[in-house]
Amino acid sequence: MVSILSFLSLTFLLSLCTSTISRSLRLLPIVRNNSTSIPNLRGPPTPPGFDLRLVLDLGQSFDSDRFYLSAIETMYRLAQADWDQVVTREVQKGWVVGVRYSYHTLPDQPKKVTVGHVVVALLGTLENMDSRSDFSTGVVEMRNYGRDFGILEIEKRGSWGVEGVEGGGGVVDDDLRVPHLRAVGNTTTTVNGTTGTSDLSYAKSIIDPDDPDLVIGYERFGSNFACKEIFGAGLDALAVLAQEEDNTEKIEIFTGMNWSEKVVYQAFSDRQYGELLLSVDVIKRVMRLVPERVWEDGVCGEVRFLVSYRGVDLGRGRFWVKDFEKEGGGGAVE
Repeated sequence: MVSILSFLSLTFLLSLCTSTISRSLRLLPIVRNNSTSIPNLRGPPTPPGFDLRLVLDLGQSFDSDRFYLSAIETMYRLAQADWDQVVTREVQKGWVVGVRYSYHTLPDQPKKVTVGHVVVALLGTLENMDSRSDFSTGVVEMRNYGRDFGILEIEKRGSWGVEGVEGGGGVVDDDLRVPHLRAVGNTTTTVNGTTGTSDLSYAKSIIDPDDPDLVIGYERFGSNFACKEIFGAGLDALAVLAQEEDNTEKIEIFTGMNWSEKVVYQAFSDRQYGELLLSVDVIKRVMRLVPERVWEDGVCGEVRFLVSYRGVDLGRGRFWVKDFEKEGGGGAVE
């Protein structure tokens, strides 16, 4: 039986305008190599005195999907860097569906913003906006004992409203599609690996834009839910994986929940000649691309997926609704 590690909590305060909101970010663990003494993925504990103040354009709420899509891309890029890496001035490469997150250390500050600070700030900001159903532009101030030392800025380009309809005040993307998913299409594909472990026929496939040999087959099953739930799951997973130093490390089981605790994400590695096949790097790609693609296809809900590389099955997993009263909790992964 694979042991399940305890939750890791990163606790910080979110201060919004004149009100203060406490949040606890649970960065959930992964399980490696069927060991009972596996160290948890841990970034450094949140330093004493670290908090966030959100200065948002309240009353100017916009289409939430754009904020989530851009956040997934930003979090994925952060997850490629070292957790303790100091950032100077970083701007997301291009705009993603009209939204951009940028972050930097303020001038002449002894305290420097690290990748870990930005990961925590981005995840906490999205959770806060989701809890209020108010997605706005503005600034998130990162503070050390009440003194600002860094900024996470949320910008939008062009003119669009709550429903994402373009107006006459500017031009953003020609639609709400994610650029690197446009070439994939909605092809019907059966993914059959060579390891002999899979008999699932997947209705659709995702080809990794950075490595076309990596294919993620997926199919819907079970319950529908709002797209924000699978976005939240993907963001939480990437935040956990951002703490991992070795992208090549093989993972037996990776699991956690989104911040609403409604949707569980899971990935399980296949084996070849007794060796695990699913790496941290591949799981990062899955947690980025699957939420984006099910949103693109308009099929947000419980999803099973199978990951293969050059025809060899690496692993499988699912996003599913947590329901411990239901036998099997959403159905077993075949």
